[in-house]
Amino acid sequence: MAGPSGTMESLTIVGGGVAGLSLALALSQKGRKCTVLEARPDGDGEHGAALAMAPNAMAVLRRLGIADDVTREGSRIDWYRFMNPRGQTLAAIDLEPLSRPWGEHAWCVPRQHLIDTLSHHLPPSTLTTSCRVSQIAWQQGQFALFNDHHAPLGWASALVGADGAHSLVRQHFWGQRDAVYQGFFAIRAVIRYRLDNALAHTVTQIWGAGSEFGFSPMGSDHTYWYATLRWPQATPPWPTVEHVLAHFGRWCHPVPLLLEQTPPAAMLIHPIFDRLEPWRSQPIPVTLVGDAAHLMTPNTGQGACQALLDSWALAQSWTRAATPVDAFQRYRSLRLSKALTVARISHQLGRLIHQRSPAGSQLALMLLAAMPPSAIRAAMKRVVGSPLSLHLEC
Repeated sequence: MAGPSGTMESLTIVGGGVAGLSLALALSQKGRKCTVLEARPDGDGEHGAALAMAPNAMAVLRRLGIADDVTREGSRIDWYRFMNPRGQTLAAIDLEPLSRPWGEHAWCVPRQHLIDTLSHHLPPSTLTTSCRVSQIAWQQGQFALFNDHHAPLGWASALVGADGAHSLVRQHFWGQRDAVYQGFFAIRAVIRYRLDNALAHTVTQIWGAGSEFGFSPMGSDHTYWYATLRWPQATPPWPTVEHVLAHFGRWCHPVPLLLEQTPPAAMLIHPIFDRLEPWRSQPIPVTLVGDAAHLMTPNTGQGACQALLDSWALAQSWTRAATPVDAFQRYRSLRLSKALTVARISHQLGRLIHQRSPAGSQLALMLLAAMPPSAIRAAMKRVVGSPLSLHLEC
């Protein structure tokens, strides 16, 4: 490996998910070069099922110039409907008042399509796949990066950890405990199934028995569904397809039908973690974005949205600060508190939904049914935020 004089691009991003790719695209639009190192091979299809893009995320995608490309294979979401397992509607929330300040609708989009769109719009040679960073060293004012075989990958003068839930960058430079298992698993799938026309622009969430099942249209003839299931540990044995069918198979229509239409191999089953501790600024040019910075449960649907907001704020800070350390400190002051607030709300909502006792689960349903739509919408607005508060033009 060449010494520090043989550097990589001035900024290296470890991780090529939503956070890393959107940061690279935002920087490229400002004429700033960077390198993205992604462990997975190109097009391996392991980027998940679908994502909720709330108005805050759509505003960033619009500024990146890819909003229309991203939503081409998705569905616009205008309503949220909450139900119990017997099929009784507990609340129906019109999202128009939430969307209006942003000038953007909410959408459900294929995750892989978002990843592909971000990658497609990057300058050539920005993204290197099948490149796992396994070791990092701070040497002579530079970051030395190594792979699984201790072979050198190169040098970087500034480093961004966009490497997800179990971030190597975070563990190396901050030394904090790993993400915390939250006591439940998520199950997700996208299937070829067309929902009734009445649900063409509606997300339905069903709460009950210490779990939830949700579904949304995605494109003209697909449906995205997701579920959560309490489970005692994150280590194997994990819940199986049989566990999912046994738990949700008698819930209201169309849950049994969606499960019946889903090939077992199409179900993505994985444990849910979060991490709510803040992280301090470093005296060297390293920072975190997305799940590496503020891992949250999926209960608010804001994980990818907050990652996009991180990337936009960091790109603005990078182009306006005098030094990388100054840029990273400015970015942290803009984003960390806000993102951790959303993560804590998501954590609290997850605890409410996944009550262990039948009485606690029933109480959660009663609370939801008693809330006026305006109160639920106000809670959603707190999560989504406002254009003025999120520094989209910082």
